Amino acid sequence: MYARRPSFSRLEAILKRQAGPSKWLGDYQPANTISDGDCPKGTRPSCMADPFLNRIVQAQAGTEQVFVLLACHCPKLVDLRPKLIDLHEQKMLFFCPAPHPLQNHPLARGMQFPGLRGTLNIAEALGKLKDHPMVRAPRDHPVFKGCLLPFPYVGDILPCLIDEIGPYAVNWSIKATLEDFHRTYTRRNTPTSKEDREKAEFRHELERLYYLDGQIPTHQLVPKMVDNELSINLLDLFYWYARMPQDPGAIAVKEEVLAYYREQLPRDRLMHDHAKSAAQKFSISLHDAKWILKSGIFARQIRVELFRVVADNLPLRAEIHDPFVRYADWFRRLA
Repeated sequence: MYARRPSFSRLEAILKRQAGPSKWLGDYQPANTISDGDCPKGTRPSCMADPFLNRIVQAQAGTEQVFVLLACHCPKLVDLRPKLIDLHEQKMLFFCPAPHPLQNHPLARGMQFPGLRGTLNIAEALGKLKDHPMVRAPRDHPVFKGCLLPFPYVGDILPCLIDEIGPYAVNWSIKATLEDFHRTYTRRNTPTSKEDREKAEFRHELERLYYLDGQIPTHQLVPKMVDNELSINLLDLFYWYARMPQDPGAIAVKEEVLAYYREQLPRDRLMHDHAKSAAQKFSISLHDAKWILKSGIFARQIRVELFRVVADNLPLRAEIHDPFVRYADWFRRLA
């Protein structure tokens, strides 16, 4: 998806952020940024400070937010698989041959991954090289002197995961509706012509083949595929997960409090009563007791049922439906 028209200045900005080996956790910079006005018109972008990733994660549109939250909710605990090791949103698709996105990851040392052909080679193989976006450098540029240069496509979300075999990635392409995968963004409010449909489908087939070279599966996803109660709960819980406690001393007792919550979960208490009881038992504020409870639920340190309303005035129920069982296909490595 293009936020603004391709231009040489945007090409320079994207390459500055993303050229070279992949960067990890707090060092990663998305190709398109909200602060630079790179979001598509009419969307609702959002920024989320993830303590595990150690950076601001950017959802370029409201349609992407739920999938960012779902990826960030993915287990990060040693005893659960698959486990999230990083998340790259707005990742550039290299137009020239490039290494696999995970080739230089610290957990992939000594491993060999297949390389990527690049979008120019794939477009040529599909007989669509003329449809690959290009931009012209300024005539007074010291190196390119008015030359036509390829402009990169940018993907939506690339969760990086690890299982018993090792690190792997999955590619999520996000739209508001399934029909949007068959029309370009500029034509979303008008009838779709055959030419427009072919252009959109070429774009998505190119992305699928690009990642398939690296044995990375691509999933075309829309928000309606995610349970609505789960979406609402994840957003509410994330705000607590992203905070720090009012009293830093609460961090020292966090593991004890989490163990207490897990022990008390079968007692069918209101969420507020769980926090109130923990606050009294461990001599911490009610706010910090809620912070440990709600951030612990988001981080899957406490397993509760998220496919029903989770609120202070309702009982907490133990997990019945695991989101990573229901949506397992989206997180599975290529067979």
